[in-house]
Amino acid sequence: MSINSVIFAARKEVAAFFEELNFKEVARTQLPKGKFCLAWKGHLMCGKERVEIIVAIPRSFPDELPKVYLTNTFQHFPIPHVDSDRNVCTFDTEVIEFFSENAGKLVSETIEKARTVISEGLSGRNEGDYEEEFLAYWRSDSGSSLIYSILEPPEKICELQLAELTNDLHKIRWILGNNKKQIASYVRNLNGSAAIRIFKPCLFLPLPSMPLPPFPKTHRDILELLREMNPALENALAEFLSSKDHEGTIICAGQVADSFVLVGWEHTAPDKKIVVKGFRPGKVNPRILEERMGSQKIRKLNIQRIDSKRLQGRIGGSNASLRDKKVCLVGLGSLGSQIAFILARAGVEEMILVDDDLLRPENVARHLCGMSEVGLEKVATVSKRIQAHFPQVKIACFSKQIHEVLMDHPDPVVGADLLISATGNTAMERRLNDLQLRDSQFPQVLYSWIEPYGIASHAVLIFSSIGGCFECCLDPETLKFDFSAADFGAKESTMREVGCQTTFSPYSALDSEQAASIAARLALAFLSEELDKSTRYTWLGDLDLIGEIKTQRSRIYAGKPSFSLHKFLLDKREDCTRCR
Repeated sequence: MSINSVIFAARKEVAAFFEELNFKEVARTQLPKGKFCLAWKGHLMCGKERVEIIVAIPRSFPDELPKVYLTNTFQHFPIPHVDSDRNVCTFDTEVIEFFSENAGKLVSETIEKARTVISEGLSGRNEGDYEEEFLAYWRSDSGSSLIYSILEPPEKICELQLAELTNDLHKIRWILGNNKKQIASYVRNLNGSAAIRIFKPCLFLPLPSMPLPPFPKTHRDILELLREMNPALENALAEFLSSKDHEGTIICAGQVADSFVLVGWEHTAPDKKIVVKGFRPGKVNPRILEERMGSQKIRKLNIQRIDSKRLQGRIGGSNASLRDKKVCLVGLGSLGSQIAFILARAGVEEMILVDDDLLRPENVARHLCGMSEVGLEKVATVSKRIQAHFPQVKIACFSKQIHEVLMDHPDPVVGADLLISATGNTAMERRLNDLQLRDSQFPQVLYSWIEPYGIASHAVLIFSSIGGCFECCLDPETLKFDFSAADFGAKESTMREVGCQTTFSPYSALDSEQAASIAARLALAFLSEELDKSTRYTWLGDLDLIGEIKTQRSRIYAGKPSFSLHKFLLDKREDCTRCR
């Protein structure tokens, strides 16, 4: 059956359903806003009240549920779960599944759900739901200008800063923050060419609870609300407005469920002569101010949180403590660049990047960065990529070898919570191992690398005093890793292009991304304090490739399937000359 026949059959079934209900089809010119093809209008009994509704059918019905709207004849607005367009919230398709084969039943169940929502709203039984959907109601008649907030809400009354950008940066015109320095850093990281036109001071008021609809509309309404909550809030507002010629921006925060909610409004300038008559500047009594400005309308603001706490909270099971962790990454090639980006996504907000190399054309097939960045320092390009995506992340870049950094600028590295080496340079990584074992102040170290053709990748976390060290992973005679998935010779493990010193290890971008994911998982487990001993993660890729390239498979992984993750504790090796 074609898609056209399915959709038209569903519409025909729905038309018959509404005819039985005595609903009348709505003219196409009167359809609600949205991607609707048909709609019907009729009445429902909601408790003792006869309520007129419109049921709108989406173009993709029956694979998308119909929408129910209240008409302008409804006199009890607002009620919970009905938005500013009078759309009744019925089923959340993020948490339910439905069978689309019975179109009539879909419409019937949607209408019944709407009946329940409306009936409970009229009786007041679901009034407590206002809090859960607070922002939807507050924003329903707020101004069109959207304010993006990177604010970390203070605990007491204070002044904040609101920045207006010179031009709409990706639709961002206003940014709210704790101070000018925080906002300026965020804007610079977001886009180096962006500029701030002006900063506006705002008053911040921490609310003990969020108000319920109907919301205040005038200056008098606001003062009365704040007075009921806490007289100190009312006094702070009056003093702020008196010092700002009786106009200004107010930002409030309150707790809803497990997160804080931001709201705001603006007081516009009244006739100054009327307001201050009989008082010294800045000394207008709040009661007099309320009387003289009482009918002055406020303008509600639409504030959207883009702070890292909110964004990371959407991950589910995120660890807030990662914001305070500092990670040093040595080696920003195809593996290290991906690890850095994943850690930023996971919530790490401070990094030190170390690599003395430039991005070259031959790197871009596997690297985080692309052809437009060729010729630039890898640390700079990776830093720019991360901060354009996550402007709150602080990054220190060192386009040097790690030896130089440790000699000239050791503090950032030694002060890190974790050092990750993704260089593939065994000699250098043995040196890092020695430094870690000899210096109690040196951070714990994670080493990550990929076997040729992506047959396997490994991430090894070394605790300096508990478990084995990096040297314990190596054959003391050949310095090859003891747990490689395949026994490669020099010819099988590398490829080269025409020219001198053009040898490289063959593996794909998919392999490097998978390896980065495994290394990042191990790093995050450590940073979240889930590990207390040296640990190894090994990802086995396509093991069938071992036969194709005519090399030997390690007995360690006998019987292990392709594309599987394996975790091991790393014990000290008896003959290790470093950590015994």
